[in-house]
Amino acid sequence: MENKTDFLEEVGKVVGYGQEYANTQIELLKLEFTERLSSAVALVVVAILLGSIAAIVFTLLNVVLGLYLGSLLNNYIQAFMILAGGYLIIGIFLFLLRKPLLIRPIILSFFKK
Repeated sequence: MENKTDFLEEVGKVVGYGQEYANTQIELLKLEFTERLSSAVALVVVAILLGSIAAIVFTLLNVVLGLYLGSLLNNYIQAFMILAGGYLIIGIFLFLLRKPLLIRPIILSFFKK
């Protein structure tokens, strides 16, 4: 009878260790998820800040370039239309090549991590 009692105690200990292991694994998964989520949020915040600064700089440089071309051509409207046409061509080019240039590299960067 004592063998059965010892056996049941050992089984109870093993079950307790199993539950403790499962709880530890769940806690580890929660911590890993939190770490990945915080890294992703930080990356998004930095991207938004850098993108905002880049957009402001880009806009100001375009205004300067438009004014410079306007002074060379003696026609500011024509200078800004040339700039707009150039950006229209670049936009059409990026739209036509969006999958190989933009979408695929972004998707692949997510899978590399």
